[in-house]
Amino acid sequence: MQRPRAATVLVTLAFGLLWLNLFWLPVVPVSPALDSSWCGALIHFSAQGLQFGKDIIFTHGPFGHLTAFVYTGELFPARIAWELFSKTLFAGLLCVTLVRLPAFWRLPFFLFVILFIWADDVSDAQYFLVISCLAALLFRRGNFSPALNIAAGGFLAAVSLIKFTYFLLIVLVLALALPYYCRQKRPGQAFLLGAVFAAGFLLCWGIAGQHFSNLPAYITTSIDISFGYKEAMGLPASSRAVVWAGNAAAFLGLIQCALFFLDSRRLTALLVALFFAGETFLSWNRAFIRADDHVLSFLALCPPALLIMWTVIRPRPKIRLAGHVITFLVFALCTWGIFCQKPSALATCVGDAVRRGKTAWSAVRDLRQTSAHLRAQLIEVKSAHALPRVRAEVGDQTIDVFGYEQGIALLNELNYTPRPIFQGYSAYTPDLIKANTAFYSSPRAPAYVLFKYQSIDDRYPALDDAGVLRQLLYHYKPLFEEQGYSLWKQIRPPQPIQPSRTITESLPFDSDCRLPVGEPLWLELEFKKSLAGWALNAFHKPPLVTIRIRDNLGRQASHRLIPSMSSTGFFVNPYLKTQRQVFRLSGGSENSSVVSFSVHVPDGKRKFFQNQITCRVSTLPEVPRTEMDEPARRLGDAAGADDETVAQDQLITAFNTSTEVVLKLDSKSHFEGISPLNQTRLSDEKAGLRITATGTDPQLSLPRLSPGSQRVAILRIEVEAPADTGFQMFFLPFGVSTYGEHVINRFLRRGENTIYLALTDSQLGGGPLRLDPGMALGDYFITSLEVRAVAPEIIKPPQPAGR
Repeated sequence: MQRPRAATVLVTLAFGLLWLNLFWLPVVPVSPALDSSWCGALIHFSAQGLQFGKDIIFTHGPFGHLTAFVYTGELFPARIAWELFSKTLFAGLLCVTLVRLPAFWRLPFFLFVILFIWADDVSDAQYFLVISCLAALLFRRGNFSPALNIAAGGFLAAVSLIKFTYFLLIVLVLALALPYYCRQKRPGQAFLLGAVFAAGFLLCWGIAGQHFSNLPAYITTSIDISFGYKEAMGLPASSRAVVWAGNAAAFLGLIQCALFFLDSRRLTALLVALFFAGETFLSWNRAFIRADDHVLSFLALCPPALLIMWTVIRPRPKIRLAGHVITFLVFALCTWGIFCQKPSALATCVGDAVRRGKTAWSAVRDLRQTSAHLRAQLIEVKSAHALPRVRAEVGDQTIDVFGYEQGIALLNELNYTPRPIFQGYSAYTPDLIKANTAFYSSPRAPAYVLFKYQSIDDRYPALDDAGVLRQLLYHYKPLFEEQGYSLWKQIRPPQPIQPSRTITESLPFDSDCRLPVGEPLWLELEFKKSLAGWALNAFHKPPLVTIRIRDNLGRQASHRLIPSMSSTGFFVNPYLKTQRQVFRLSGGSENSSVVSFSVHVPDGKRKFFQNQITCRVSTLPEVPRTEMDEPARRLGDAAGADDETVAQDQLITAFNTSTEVVLKLDSKSHFEGISPLNQTRLSDEKAGLRITATGTDPQLSLPRLSPGSQRVAILRIEVEAPADTGFQMFFLPFGVSTYGEHVINRFLRRGENTIYLALTDSQLGGGPLRLDPGMALGDYFITSLEVRAVAPEIIKPPQPAGR
């Protein structure tokens, strides 16, 4: 009697610890940050009853708010109820799996879930793991358990509307389980599971406030955005070691599937192997397409998911031994991969697990106090981000947010009326871009737009939501700025904009294409994939493409280009690199122009494309002039002669003629005052300061600077880069506490570079500079960093030619 009682105690303890580890309510209110914005917007859209697939197109579904990590004050009781119900079910399924495992693997399974299931902050790993546990239970007992099939069908229906990747994994479960039941001569159970899922799916769709007529559009647009994600959002991994660990773990898992199936030759073994293979493909793709901390979700999922096979399949002794060895190697590889990607995840995993448990217990013990605390925090954040001038102007009229900071509209309780793909960088494909453009070309277009010119991953500046940007420039005018956001007002009914002429030609890679200067130009670049390219895109992600441009001021720049987005076109002239230049175009002021461009794909990757790019250059009508141009001109001129419009030769001359050295850092001074912030390791060497980028977003903090006795300083930095990449210097103006869009961008060539940057006293007044040396992995060297004060009148922007 003692062993069963002890086992019951251990299972009960495991259930409690798992429940506390998995239970998770938002701990912060919504903010204007990128991830916080889309997360908060999902809650708001669901609360407003907007239609997914029509009004809203995103990677999440109408129940996406149930996994939101921010608090908006909306739908919070539903979130609490879901957490209480779902995490009880999750912990129960994990405990059922735990007791079915070989005794040797129970503790590793439990510890890996407790310590690493939250290694990536998103919830994908835990949902995939629980779906896997349920799938194993269905393959083992579902063909003769009506109660299990009813519960499973209803649960899977609800989860499938949280995120489209969950829907795909659940479709895989059903596609394997239903034929299996029929093969086992249990068609009634197959019908029961399928019918409950279908009925539950439709019921949940209705509960979410969705119209049944929108369901086909939801499926098709979700597929479109899923495939577009591969091309638009791909990022390289932080190190080859992480990729090697992930690939090796996935490969070994597939070998174990094959061994288990070949050993038993049973249908159950085949279906379990197919399910694990499908789950591995979905999870690995999701993790290694955008291979930043997303990789942690796969590395945290793979070992416990592989163990679940042991609950269904009992191999013979020899195969069992091989399976144990493979499973051990997968655990080791994934642990090593987690360390390579995020060393702190291992160092703090125990403390983080304890902290999660305490936070969950504190939240559950007094849900009212938890809600009150979040409401109080939300009030503080609303006060910090208040836009009273915007609210007074807009009133109850409709407004959209251009950029990715939708949180600002939620915090100011504006009548937020979003375009379908509400974060512009997510309009990955021609159909998605057309949906947004059509919204802005229709009577549904908002009366106002809160504008912040933003992009991600060093994309070509005017590429994101290019159709909406075009409509904005021709049918809206900016009124004023408040806290970094400009308010634009619709000045005429929206209508399509027709080019006056179009020139089409074929363009080889790396060949210069000359452009006329002095008129608005719209550029469309259509890439055709080779057979190998189509195969690569189906199973993983296409290679990166860059566009290299030269403007009429002699400056060169390189940006990432998304082929699926560039095929519908974007502004190439004038060169809209900054928000200031967008204002200038709207107000009729002079802007720089691109005089030539070329498209680059690394030599080893060109086999994935056909040799020629179809290039279409269209001339657009002039942006209309109105009596409302004056605010746009004032906004465009407000920044004065910033570094974006000052030629490098002028900065070099001013720097060399100055004798007032404000700061000088080199190997003699040991680069005192430079400290790492993110994904960097520093090493002071004779050759200079070695900066080892351990990720794609390395960041350094520089000593606090002043412009000396003048109001302008020029910073010269000599830096060696491991590859062609972007270079960014973030500054904090007076009254600003976050870096945000306050940035100067430059392009580094592989090897030695000398960069000159002009900085005013207002740009240096808010705090120290942040230096992001590049977006490529490897070692950067800073050999010298010097700042000299110069007189303001020395720095004057050159006048663009043409126009």
